Amino acid sequence: ILYFLGTNRGTAPWKNPHEIGAVTVSSSKLANDSVSATAICGREVCRCVAVPIKNNWFIVDFGSLYVCLTHYSLRHYSSWDTECLRNWYLEGSNDLKTWAIIKQHKQDKALYGKGSTHTWPVDANGRRYRAFRIRQFQVNSNKHWYLACSGMEFYGEVHDAPLTAAAVGPQIPDGSFFAYTKDFDECGILYFLGTNRGTAPWKNPHEIGAVTVSSSKLANDSVSATAICGREVCRCVAVPIKNNWFIVDFGSLYVCLTHYSLRHYSSWDTECLRNWYLEGSNDLKTWAIIKQHKQDKALYGKGSTHTWPVDANGRRYRAFRIRQFQVNSNKHWYLACSGMEFYGEVHDAPLTAAAVGPQIPDGSFFAYTKDFDECGILYFLGT
Repeated sequence: ILYFLGTNRGTAPWKNPHEIGAVTVSSSKLANDSVSATAICGREVCRCVAVPIKNNWFIVDFGSLYVCLTHYSLRHYSSWDTECLRNWYLEGSNDLKTWAIIKQHKQDKALYGKGSTHTWPVDANGRRYRAFRIRQFQVNSNKHWYLACSGMEFYGEVHDAPLTAAAVGPQIPDGSFFAYTKDFDECGILYFLGTNRGTAPWKNPHEIGAVTVSSSKLANDSVSATAICGREVCRCVAVPIKNNWFIVDFGSLYVCLTHYSLRHYSSWDTECLRNWYLEGSNDLKTWAIIKQHKQDKALYGKGSTHTWPVDANGRRYRAFRIRQFQVNSNKHWYLACSGMEFYGEVHDAPLTAAAVGPQIPDGSFFAYTKDFDECGILYFLGT
């Protein structure tokens, strides 16, 4: 696709597609002696390298085009046979803010010397993205954090629009209910979304773009935060700071919770959650506390699970956050969690003002009678 765009869609001699405005390239900070990041759309081996920091990256943005990938290629740089990529994500986005993992590479040794190239097949599960990012999550072949790359190419179907909601998977009837039966059963909302709404074998729902996972800073030896939507016990843990957190964002779906489940991580029987909030949001900015856990001892060892009932009071949220407000079972601030699941009613819209409660006539007057009577505005709203 990059080569085709570089020929002005087959009508002119090739030029770097970034330089003619066909795509936009960006990157994390580059080394002082690196060529421009636009070289990753070029045809020559060169020294293109990002400075050594965790999660350094390159992005190619196709703008108004949306690509359903089948393959992609990378080319190592020109300087050394070492510093080859080994651990990275290929990610996709349609807004350059939220990113879905399309493919994970862990100790992948396909790149092996100066200018070496390799192409990987991709199962995009029908998803289309306008932008692609390679993001290095662990050290390279020389145990450094340099991200060296002097070429990328993409193959697959090109479309002029993203997927519609209908194309993502079957429509979920408004008010569909997902009932809890047992911890991490196959009846939860995350599991359902991971099967492309009941039409395909299960995959992590974050990795197919059905939800978006984020977190506070993770420990260096933690797996990706996306593991909280997975089915396996693993070491997923946030660094020990107060109010550390994990978020699952359902995007265009709004959930009225009845139950939710958590699973402890794989490393130790200790470090279990004891004091945390379950919070909900519809804009990822303002958060409402749905449930408070104080010295809750339900999680008790490696991989242990528990499910709690939730009284959401009819409220629907598109995103849920667990936020630790006091120390864990080992009196540390590590937030260890390797699984979440949610149950309840799924809707395609948040509550309307009418659904929140009866309309208050404009100018309604609430008159004081005595201290903390039942005539105040807060009392009225609480009913």
